[in-house]
Amino acid sequence: MSLTRATSFGQPARAALSLLLCSALAGGCANLRLKRPQAALPSALPVKGHSPTQTHRDQRLSIGSYEVGEVSGTPVLPAGLSAYGRVQEQSEWNYQFRVKGHGKVLRGECTEKVGDVRFYGFGQTLLDLGCRCYEGTEQTAELKLVGEKGSVTLAGSRYALAASRESEQGKFSRDVLGYRLSGGLGEGGVDTTKRARAYLPKQVAEADKAPLTCVYAALLLHRPKK
Repeated sequence: MSLTRATSFGQPARAALSLLLCSALAGGCANLRLKRPQAALPSALPVKGHSPTQTHRDQRLSIGSYEVGEVSGTPVLPAGLSAYGRVQEQSEWNYQFRVKGHGKVLRGECTEKVGDVRFYGFGQTLLDLGCRCYEGTEQTAELKLVGEKGSVTLAGSRYALAASRESEQGKFSRDVLGYRLSGGLGEGGVDTTKRARAYLPKQVAEADKAPLTCVYAALLLHRPKK
């Protein structure tokens, strides 16, 4: 069993030990939540309607006071294949959605593509992700995620983006618990577990809040494993 990728947090021994404990204890990782970003606004945005299942996408979400709906695109799994995983010959999936709130309506468009194989005890084919958010015809946000690292670009700021397996309970999970943002305006992130919540950076501009919520919606709808 290879743990090489799981030790990329800067604390190899702790990460490896926590991962082994999570794997060994039945249900030991079931209630893990993403570790809270330190330089985020003190109040997390509640997320409702999210299920971390790998078989389908959420159809409706709320992130704070924003509503996410009109989710459409390539089915994660064709009808009747939920027990067998994604179709092996397929290498790309698209999805779209709408975000509405605070007098704004944004449209998100995303593409998942087959990426590299990572090892967390078992071989997993992870999907890279690219998304853009629009208000009318104007692009307001772009998300790029390749090999679990990437960037988020907004009109007034740019953040580094990375998948995270570190929990607030001090354990590390084999599965991604969420995504963290870091940049000059603070830290943010979105927990994509069944107890999902979102965090805005402390100094995020008011004009960037809706586009960043659109990015969070894209990550909540993303199904990273093939």
